[in-house]
This record gives sequence, structure tokens and C-alpha cells, in this order.
Amino acid sequence: SPASLEERCLITNTTLATLSHLPHLTKLDFAYGDQIFGSTLRQGTFSILSRLDQLYLEQCRISNVENGAFDGLSFKSLQLSGNPIGSNQFWVKSEKESMKSVRSLKLDACGINPFDVPVYNASFIVQTLPNVNYITLARNNLHHLPNFKNQDLILTGNITLSLFANGISSLRYDEVSNLCEVMPHLTTLDVAENLMHTIELLCPSLVTLIVRANHLFLGSNVSLQAMKSLTRLRTLDLSDNRLTSLPSDLFHNMFKLQTLILRYNQLNSLDRRQFVHNSMLGKLNLDDNFLQSFSVTLIKNNTKLWTLVLNQNKLTSLDKDFVKYIESSSAMEYLTLDDNPFDCSCDKHYFQTWVNKSKALHFATKLRCATPDPLKGSRVVEYHQPIFDCYIKWVLDGVGGLIGVVLIIFVSYRLRWYLAHLRYVALSISKTLTELKEQDECKYDAMVLFNSKSNDDTNWVKLLMFELEGGDFPQPINLTRPDERVSRSFEFKFEFNYLYMSGLSVPIH
Repeated sequence: SPASLEERCLITNTTLATLSHLPHLTKLDFAYGDQIFGSTLRQGTFSILSRLDQLYLEQCRISNVENGAFDGLSFKSLQLSGNPIGSNQFWVKSEKESMKSVRSLKLDACGINPFDVPVYNASFIVQTLPNVNYITLARNNLHHLPNFKNQDLILTGNITLSLFANGISSLRYDEVSNLCEVMPHLTTLDVAENLMHTIELLCPSLVTLIVRANHLFLGSNVSLQAMKSLTRLRTLDLSDNRLTSLPSDLFHNMFKLQTLILRYNQLNSLDRRQFVHNSMLGKLNLDDNFLQSFSVTLIKNNTKLWTLVLNQNKLTSLDKDFVKYIESSSAMEYLTLDDNPFDCSCDKHYFQTWVNKSKALHFATKLRCATPDPLKGSRVVEYHQPIFDCYIKWVLDGVGGLIGVVLIIFVSYRLRWYLAHLRYVALSISKTLTELKEQDECKYDAMVLFNSKSNDDTNWVKLLMFELEGGDFPQPINLTRPDERVSRSFEFKFEFNYLYMSGLSVPIH
């Protein structure tokens, strides 16, 4: 194959005639060849090569393929990518057995035009290649899923279908239903780099789903819901879709999930139970998101996780529990944290210690400090925190804490009796209210608990409470001193849960 399209070799009748003495040839690569029968593959072109196993005709400027062009051949791989054959349908004559052995068909960048064929009719593939298991129609102009349906014919093998880099905007229910019917064992679907914003349905047989570089952020509610039923999925690529959040249960039914790629999105947080049911998860890529933290609870159940990529996020540090888990994990082999704004303050010194000795962490020398300002831009593995900044801070914190403890002890000692009184009051009120709730009637209009050692309390009782008890309209009041040296009580009726003071408002101490 040449370095450029201008460096082409000419493939003519003479060229093919010279191959007649190679009847046992199994592989023929004419990639970037030119002038093959005037850019038309005619019937019987390669009939002299009956044992041909692989045929590569990539970028040969073939614009037409006649019916029966591959008659008499039984190869496994047919490569026609890069030829402007458009929607041309080619197959062998019905009475021949040719092409039933083909396993791989590549029709990338063949100029299939959706304006001429709104839904590309690919049913000839099912009819002609009943044993194919790899079909790629990448880099065409498809706006919808191709129509593979051909009567009641189905492809029974495990199928990989690539529709990479087309113009597909949605996977509609009816289109996907037909696809799943024709390919009941569709295991891999690649629809990366399309314009997809809506996925209404997906084949439950999928093992690998690649939806990279689409517009799922526009219709994430519908599209992500459709993925929840993929219980056989092992690989899922949702990268570069500008997703800002994920349903907390999105991956809960994907019990066999092994590789999850979420890079190049705008995720700023993840539910702590996001991956709790993915015990088989081995590779998790969260590169280039907006994550500000990453708790160990996110991956604690993923005991087989061996690769974790957290580059280009907003992480300022990883807590001690996360660091401890990474170092104790027997599976973790590859962890990267490049391009995060790490905090290199004094209290994060444990993080620097871990970075310098961790065997799981790769490219540790790329980690840089973002704060504090004096260390901005320094490598985490080699920064030196100024002694004054750290040690004086620790000393001041220690002295401040000690002074605080002393003040608490001093104040508590000076107010010990008052605090004890408050405790007694609280317990007494609680006990009294409990007793009141258990009674149908109470005896007092008011209950007063006062400090007999306080002149203010004692004078207040003498001047006001005694007057209320002995005035023109005596009020039955219970007076109780906390030292229990005085207790006065008078009989009266009281309706449960209501306090009557004959229209007078009396503060109770």
C-alpha cells in the first residue's frame, strides 16, 4: 500500500493474467490499485484463483461490482472499503455456493448516499453471506440503521456490526426490532461518532456497545433507560457525550460488565452506589470529567478492578481511606491521576508520601500542586512545604486546642452548681410532664420550681406567687425548691394538657 493515493499501481487484465500460474494463492492484496477493468469488477474476474482466502481491494476506485464478480471463489474476508460503489448490491448467481464462506465484509467509506437510498437496503448481505460474522459500514452517509431484513432469512452466528462515523441521529424502535430479528446473536454494535441523541431500543444479545462521540446529552433520559436491560453487556463505551449526570441504577443490571469508559463527559459527581452491582468490573475510565471527589465507597465492591483512570478531573486530593484501599487491593495495577489540581497543604502530606511509594499509581511525576500559591506548579512527588508554614500552624493549632480545653474546664467549674441546677430542672420537668400525661386530671394551675439560694427567685416567689395564692382569686400553685426543703401544695382541679391561671400570665422559673 502506498503512502498516498497518488502513488498507485495499475491493475490491468495483464496483471491478473500473470497470476494464472499461482493457482494455490490464498491472499491477494490490491489495496490502492487502479484501473481494474475500467473500475468495474466483472463476472469471473478472479475465477482463476479458486483457493483465494482473503481479497483486499481497498481504495481501488471501483465504482461498479457486477453480479457474479466473485463467482467461483470461497474466501473468508472481502475488503472493498474506500471504493465509490454506493448502494450497489452484488452477489453471486443463485445456483453457486460462492461467498457462503465469507466471515468478514468491509464496506467502509463506499459513498452510500441516504438521499438516494433513505434506508440503505443491505438485505443482499443476509442473502449472499449467510455465515458472515463481521460487517462494517463505517464512514458512509447513513442516517438510519440499514435494512438487513430479507424475507425470513437470519444470520445465525455471533455478529459484529460497525456503523462508525455515519450520520445516524437515533436508533428507532422499529429499526432496532428488525435488526434484532435478523441478527438474533448480535454481540457487538459500534455506532461511535454519529449524531445520535435518542436510543429507543437495543438488542438484548449485546455484549459490546460503543456509543462514543454522540449527542446523548440531548436525550439522555430515553437513551440511558434503554441501556438498563443489557444484562449480557461486558463492554460499554459512553465517552464524549457531554453527559452531566448518570442514573444511579444505570449499571445495576449489568452484572457481567468488565470495561466501562466514561471519559470526555461533564460528570461532576457519581452516586456512591453507582457501581455496587458490577462485581466483574475490571477497567473504569473517567478521564476528562469534572469530578471534585472520588470516594472509596464507589469501588469498594469492585474487587476485580485493575485499571482506574481519573486524569483531567477536578480532584484536589484523595482521602486516606481511598489511599489505604488502593494499597491493600490485590487487583489494582494501573491508576492514573494526571492533570488534577492537587492541594499540597500541610494536612495533605500523607498524599505526597503515598504518591512517592505507590506501585499502582503510574506517571506519578506528572502530578502537580495547584494550591497553596507558593507551591503552585510544583511536582507532588518532590514539593517541600516550608517548615514555618506547616510546623507553626501545627503548634498554633495545638496551643489553641489546649487553651480551649482549659477554658471549658474553668467555665464548667465556676458554673458547676448552676449547671447541676439546670440538669435538675430539665429532669424534673421531664418527669413531671411524663406524670401529667398519665393522669386524667391534675391538681395545680401552675407548678413553679425555683432556686432557693437565689435572692431574686426567692423575692419573686414571695411578692408574686404568695399574692396569687392568697388574693381575692386564689390560684392553686405548687412551689418546689430544688433542695426540697420547702414544698407547698394546694388542692384544685386541672384539665389535662391545659394550664389555667385565671387570665393571668405568670412566668415559670
